[in-house]
Parts: sequence; structure tokens; C-alpha cells
Amino acid sequence: MTTTTVSPNLQAIKADTDFTGVPSSENLAFRKLTSESSPLKKGDSPSNKDSTDPESLKVSEVKPVSHPAGYIPEVEMTPAQLRRHKIDGLRVVLGGALMHLVLGTFYLWGSVSVYVASYLRARDPSIDINLVKLVYPLMLFAINFAMPFGVRLSYRFGAKIVCIGAMAVIVIAVFVSGFMNNFGGLVVFYGIIFGFGNGIIYMIPVTCGWKYFPHRKGMVSGVIIGAFGFGTLIFNYVALAIVNPDNKAASIVSDGSTYFTSDIYEKVPEMFKILAGCYLVVGMAGALLVTYPKGNGEGLF
Repeated sequence: MTTTTVSPNLQAIKADTDFTGVPSSENLAFRKLTSESSPLKKGDSPSNKDSTDPESLKVSEVKPVSHPAGYIPEVEMTPAQLRRHKIDGLRVVLGGALMHLVLGTFYLWGSVSVYVASYLRARDPSIDINLVKLVYPLMLFAINFAMPFGVRLSYRFGAKIVCIGAMAVIVIAVFVSGFMNNFGGLVVFYGIIFGFGNGIIYMIPVTCGWKYFPHRKGMVSGVIIGAFGFGTLIFNYVALAIVNPDNKAASIVSDGSTYFTSDIYEKVPEMFKILAGCYLVVGMAGALLVTYPKGNGEGLF
């Protein structure tokens, strides 16, 4: 059996807790081992027991504790390291908010679907607004399907790499949608592929922020996910400024639905391409800011 010698002076250590005020695993293990290290033999008393007896100071080796993926142990930091850690955490929250501005355009489909339906209907009269609206639930399915894999991938390959890759997928999907003249292609790129990239990213910045601020998870979640809804507000104005800057009303009535004229719906491809450019700038800026703590610990704020 492997043994470890513990100095008698360590038994006088007063600090049983780490700097966070929570009993540390090392101190708890030490207290357990020292309490079991030197049992009294028959006829011995505490007063005559030789505390310097090497045999009495041998203790069992502590078995390592397993932790889940992504765990970073708490360690003590200097004031400068603490400030840096906090700044890094705020940077992650900012990056997450920027990415969620792009992810929130998931809701944009409700505003632009009528323009897309008008555009596709001019090429295929069998397409109507009700069919085009099916892209939304397909997008939602793709988001929820991909979401469980995002954090796992970030633990394996790094948060920044995964976010950059998934954001590139989103940008490409929206850009290619600008070249689609049929409903099937739009479903694949704007529905499935866009939704998949959205789901991969969704929880990564939130999880990263929690590791920097585990005692302020509500604040981290509120700021990042709040940007998800705010992104729809911003990019809704951008999309409408491109496709319908004069705010004209739909004037073509067919099968109980109204559609826009060619001077408006022919701007749909341009709308997708410009939105892709906006997502590239905003989303990639956010992705570059998101990283997990690097060896400096967690649980500080």
C-alpha cells in the first residue's frame, strides 16, 4: 500500500476552508486522514504516545475524485489574476450576447415569410404562404435536435472553435438561401442547416459564462438569452429596410391570402445575402470572445 508522511505541524493548521469560504476537498481529506492515522494501542495513552513515531504518521493515499467533463478546479488567485478572470468572464458574456443576437433571427421568419412566399410563388404557383410557414417548425426541430451536442463538442474541441464553426454554418446557410428559387432548397438551408447551427451554439456561451460567474447564473443567462429576443427586433428592421423600404402593403390576392408585387419580392435574394453579411460580422465577433477558463479555476464570483 502506498503511504504518505504528514508533518505533525500540519495538524495545527487553522485554515479548514479555501478562500471562497467553502471547505476545500484537500482540507476535508487531510482532516479525515489525520484522524485515522495513529490509532492507540492497548496500554497507550494520549500523553505517552510518541507523536514523532513514523509508523503513526503513515496514512493511506487519497484516491482521486472524478469530475465531469469541463470541470476546472478552484485555486487561489492573486488580485491581478482575479481581475483578469472577471474581465474574461465579462468578455464571454458580451460574446454570448452578440452571438444570440444572430441566433434570435430564428423568429425573423414570421416577418419575412410573406415576402419569401411571394418570391417563390412567382416561380411555382402551387406554393402558398401556409406552405412557406412550415419552415419555422422545421427550424425549431433542428435547433432542439442539435442543442444537446453543442456543449459536449465545446468540451472536446474548445468553445471558441465550435462557436466559430457553427456560426460559419449559419452564415453560409443564410447566404445560400439567397440563391434558392425553390421551396425544397429553402427548407434544407434556411430551415435545417440554419437551425442546426443555431442549436449547436445556443448553450455554449451560457455554460462558459456560468463557469466564470457560478454564483450569478441568473444574470449571465438573462443577459445572453435576453439578446436572443432583442436580435429579432434589430434584424427585423434591417430586413424590412432592404425588401420593403417604403412599407408598401401586399396587393395581390390569391386563395384568400395576399402577396407582394415583383418590385418588392425580387429583393428577397438581396435580403438574405445582406443579412448573411451582418451575421458574419456580429456573430463571428461574438464567437471570438467565448472561451472556458484556462486553469485559473472557477467559482470566484
